[in-house]
Amino acid sequence: MNILNITTITGLRGGDIQMHTIYGLLKSYDDLNQFILCPSDSDLFKMYGGEDKNFIPYKKSNKIFSAIGPIIRAVKEKKIDLVHVHDSSALTAALLASRSFPKDVKIMLSRKRDKKIKRNFLGKLKYGNSRISKIVCVSNAVASIFDHVIRDKSKVVTIYDGIDVQKFAGNTSKNLIHQELGFSDEIKIIGNVAALENQKDIITFADAAAIAKQNPAAENLKFVVIGEGKERENIEKHIAEKNLQNDFFLLGFRKNVSELLPEFDVFMMSSISEGLPLTIYEAFACRVPVISTKAGGVPEAVIDGFSGLVSEIGDPNQLAANLLRLQTEEGLKEKLSQNAFKLVNEKFDLPILKENYYRLYKSL
Repeated sequence: MNILNITTITGLRGGDIQMHTIYGLLKSYDDLNQFILCPSDSDLFKMYGGEDKNFIPYKKSNKIFSAIGPIIRAVKEKKIDLVHVHDSSALTAALLASRSFPKDVKIMLSRKRDKKIKRNFLGKLKYGNSRISKIVCVSNAVASIFDHVIRDKSKVVTIYDGIDVQKFAGNTSKNLIHQELGFSDEIKIIGNVAALENQKDIITFADAAAIAKQNPAAENLKFVVIGEGKERENIEKHIAEKNLQNDFFLLGFRKNVSELLPEFDVFMMSSISEGLPLTIYEAFACRVPVISTKAGGVPEAVIDGFSGLVSEIGDPNQLAANLLRLQTEEGLKEKLSQNAFKLVNEKFDLPILKENYYRLYKSL
């Protein structure tokens, strides 16, 4: 079976990283032959594609149409059986190119985000297209956005993403953040790993920090966000308005998240919209207790009172209350982190992801 993965994204996002992870996992199967078509100036190609002959780079312009020709050529030259697209623009390009595909070539979409599909003709025309054989979602919450678009519900499946649990489980704190920011050993870090974008709602994260800091139980707490994005300036202004300059720190993009995560006392996420981010699984594997909003598929992993604590979206008071509860309720951190570690091993480890995708591919 010959599979063509397609992404039109130039920046390196979680979806492309996970696509490449699955690509690597499935190389061990002799009956699958995989390719990745991506922009020649993409971070994905720069990081992984230079020495991999199964990467097919194309020159991307600002228009979707620049991918159509390369898709058609790849399908023909590589005798592709399945076109697996990994973003919305890639789907549009693949559907337009499909007029030149042999009739037996199938199209599959991976969907990561729970962003609603517009209830209009174009939305139904695109996502309800008869050429699409499967839509793979990272959570049931993401799958639910297709309820009003897809009549054949068997087309939509949920396959949870996965991580290398043992890679994270073996890491211990190196106190790198403490050293960088000059924190004493008594300081506990409440952290988030997120792009500084509206979707992640770092403003609510900062508001929760300001509320928590009014309580003596939060005296030794400091707050950090690892990540970069276009909302940095607005967030910095908000931090200043809340007088959090000595308590709240934006650390920017870091390549060594797996080393920094074990240093968190609590992983706290304030997102408005999510599919089901890998960082939650990574925190689970590092035995770091998780507090989050109920964004998207998050409650499918962060089960309130069992593997973490959840709050309503946009509610800094509830986030702060859950944080203070973790600091004061004896045994709660240990209970949540132990349950979460067991859950990530049983449900979100890479061998499970590998088997689920292999079965899905073979079913097509």
